[in-house]
Order: sequence, then structure tokens, then C-alpha cells
Amino acid sequence: MKLFEIRTAIASVVCVALSVCLAPSVRAMDDRTDLLDFKPEGFSHPAEIDNQWMPLKPGTQLVYSGWKIDEEDRRVPYQLIVTVTDLLKDVDGIETVVVLEQYFANRKLEVSGLAFRAQDNEANLWLLGEVKEFYDENVKLIAARFWAAGLQGSRAGIVMPAKPTAGMPSYSQGYVESPYAWHDRGQVRETGAKVKVPAGTFDHVVVTEEGSRGGRHAPPIQVKYHAPGVGCVKVNWVGKDPAKEGLELSKIVHLGEQQMEKVSSEAMKIEQRADYYGLTTEPPRGAAKVRSAQR
Repeated sequence: MKLFEIRTAIASVVCVALSVCLAPSVRAMDDRTDLLDFKPEGFSHPAEIDNQWMPLKPGTQLVYSGWKIDEEDRRVPYQLIVTVTDLLKDVDGIETVVVLEQYFANRKLEVSGLAFRAQDNEANLWLLGEVKEFYDENVKLIAARFWAAGLQGSRAGIVMPAKPTAGMPSYSQGYVESPYAWHDRGQVRETGAKVKVPAGTFDHVVVTEEGSRGGRHAPPIQVKYHAPGVGCVKVNWVGKDPAKEGLELSKIVHLGEQQMEKVSSEAMKIEQRADYYGLTTEPPRGAAKVRSAQR
């Protein structure tokens, strides 16, 4: 299996909501607004991602199923497929693992994108950038956006701490100025939870809250459930979430070589189109030998 190194300077596993009934038990996000100090020297083996709560091993595919509410207030089937590719990308001087995320509404592709993640020496998992493409009901590409740490004031953030503890201060998940305008924070709500989803029953689950502060009204909060050795298995939303999407982990797939080639090809096409989204990018560069994602 080949592993290409994408050399451009340029979208957690993103899970989305499932229920609105947790509002009374969710703590409010704290008032911290500080950004994290990103130190490249703290990333000796950034592509070896074995964070217990969000491991990223190439060839692992997580399939989520559920529903969303469309613009006409109708409930439609929704699916998210998250695949850890065998591609690497240099972002802000750090070798990141490329994760392909594809959202389907009524079995039609709605959003497709890449997330660039890396692990520091303390096993904190970072997000260094994203590319997202949006499609209409005819599966025609109609819009796209991307950001990357180190460009136009954008900053990397932590997706999952190495040692999540209930009550620990919130942490920046990244900072991107307008027009992307993203400045979410994460906060650990609970540890030791038990969660049952179609893919199985999981113990010792870490529950986190994610959202952004600002404005006069309380923002929507996503409540994510992370199972050890697996990653995100479920997410609930609370507050006025305009998306109203709901997904649960339905199955875990381990892809073969031919399947990985197809996934990597799709990810490369998204990467190559990034040149049209506002910044110049370099073409992919040669095959690179990369360490295993498992230590």
C-alpha cells in the first residue's frame, strides 16, 4: 500500500447531533477565549496517531447513519462516512494525516471534505486545517471553503486532549478569520459513560462539549461521545442548532488495498481542486515511506 505525501500549504472526525433531550444536564461552556500555543518542535512523530479517544489508523472507516431536518422541515435519511486515508500532507511545517469525510442526504453526496490532523508528543490530537466542498440536490459542486494553520492568521487547535478530565479548562479547537469565521472550543463534560449505538455498546466513554461563544444568545452545543480505541460514536446537540442533524456509529470497516486506492484517489481530487478556493497550492509529491499509525 502506497502512502503519498501531499506538499501544499493549505475538513473531527466530525460527528453530528442525535437528540435534543440532554439540555438540562449540559454544563455551559466556560468563558475562556485564549488560543493554544502551537509549537512545531513538540511534534516528533505527528503522523503516528494513537490518541486513545480518537485513534487514526490508515484504512479505518467509520460509518454513521441517522437523519437531518431539511429546509422544508422534513426529516430525511442522513449518513456520514469518515475514512482515514494513507495520505500525508504538510501543513505549517507539520506532517498531518488526511481524513476524508463525506456526508450523504437521501443517499446523495451533500458535503465532501478533508481534515488534516496530527498528534503531538503528549498524545494531544490537533486539527491543522480543512477543505470542504458543498453539492446541490443534483450532486453538482456549488461551493467550497478551506483553511490551514499558518495561513491568513489561521491557528491550529486540539480536537481531543491526551488525558481528558471532567472539569478541565476548555481548549481552542482552532481559529479561522472571516469568511470561514470558525473559533470553536472543546470542554470535557464527563468520563466513564456508557453508550449503546448500532455498532455496539461502549464503556469508559469520554463526553465532550463543542461550540463557540459570541452574540447575545447561547450558541448551539454539540455533545460528543468518544469510545476508547474507536473514536466518536455519537453526538447530541443542545441549544438552537440550525443543522438539526443526527447520527450514530453504525459500523466500523477496515478497507483493503484496492478500496484504499479508491479513497485516496478521491481525496487527491479534492486536494487538487483547492487551488480554486482562494490560495495557490502545490501538486502532490512522490511516494513517501511513512511510519505505521500504531506504535
